[in-house]
Amino acid sequence: VGQALVFAYQANAEYMTTAKPPVSSLFQIGPSNFMEGKAQAVDLARKDYIRYFLLGSEDDESKGQADAFKEWLKILKPNVEFIGESWLPMGAGDYTPSIEKALAAKPDMVYATLQGKDLANFTRQAKALGFFNKVAFTAPYDVGVLQELKQDMVPGVRAYSRAPFFALNTTSVKRFAEAYVNKTGLYPSDTAILALEAVRVWAQLLSTSASLKWADLLRQGDGMSFDFLAGPGFIKENDHQSSLGSFIGETKWDDKYGFMTFDNLRYIPGEDLWRSLEEI
Repeated sequence: VGQALVFAYQANAEYMTTAKPPVSSLFQIGPSNFMEGKAQAVDLARKDYIRYFLLGSEDDESKGQADAFKEWLKILKPNVEFIGESWLPMGAGDYTPSIEKALAAKPDMVYATLQGKDLANFTRQAKALGFFNKVAFTAPYDVGVLQELKQDMVPGVRAYSRAPFFALNTTSVKRFAEAYVNKTGLYPSDTAILALEAVRVWAQLLSTSASLKWADLLRQGDGMSFDFLAGPGFIKENDHQSSLGSFIGETKWDDKYGFMTFDNLRYIPGEDLWRSLEEI
């Protein structure tokens, strides 16, 4: 990266901050795929599900998250079984073979890392095939996907997300969401919220650093406290991973927004999920 500071607000592959040597000039604003996978393991370890089927895209981000999920669920619930997997190219289009393969395995839970349009298309096809009536399912249903699906989404599905605006009940978020709707006609996606966070982190670095020199900005960023939209947090020393975590809930229709949001909302903070400095 050289002497440029980079703020990654959406791409969240863990290796970007844990490479050897680490890319010290990169700040990871959203939770890494490792953190996201571990968060789901922490939450699902409390449930009765034993037999899991994994489903996702053939990319490092999706598979890395699934690997973290498997690793930590095994640690937290040793009797868990992973009974099958299906990995598809991004934009696969036809998800019927994967849906049939998952159902044939008779899992207790299907854990998916599909995102965006792929997840929206999968959900429509799976719903038409009665998939959600036969098996429990969880996937990263962010605001963008929920807005696209609207009533095509299925209520009661376990969902996880990085920065849903409706879970951030602050004046700043409400004001941003209102301006965003007025400008675009849509509510801000998780990506939009994280992009805003990246700009805010950058602004704080500029306003608090001893100088605008690259080395001074990096020193200022190490362990920097920050008031995220989700609440007080910080940028971890050494690898510059933010403390933003994972939002989890079950989908429910929301008349206020005209799409489904999260019921039974819970939040796992990043400092409970990331690797220690010793591990890195």
